[in-house]
Amino acid sequence: KYLTIGADGGDARAQMDLATLYDNGWGVGQDVNKAGELFLASAEQGMLEAQYNVATMFEMGQGFEMDLEKSYMFFLLAVEGGFQPFAQTGLDGVMQKMTSKQIKAGTIMARKFEMAAAKK
Repeated sequence: KYLTIGADGGDARAQMDLATLYDNGWGVGQDVNKAGELFLASAEQGMLEAQYNVATMFEMGQGFEMDLEKSYMFFLLAVEGGFQPFAQTGLDGVMQKMTSKQIKAGTIMARKFEMAAAKK
């Protein structure tokens, strides 16, 4: 109940924690779409663990349509934020599935994300 209140209020930690519950079906019905929505909201606020989780979901097409560029972007942000070693392993793995053009696009998306976050 309290996580839902916090998540609805925009608290990044509460969003991530509630997303984890939905992702695993712990105490709530499992709902990967709801988990993805909450992980994304938390990731967009800079929560590193949420960035890692949403990157994995975009890579696997779970909760979202598969999008390797978005996956790369969120893995890269998590790596640069210091979420090691998991994010680096994820980044290395997704890069093996991508073309150099996709990697460049993902990098540009990450830089735009950082610039937008800096303005907030």
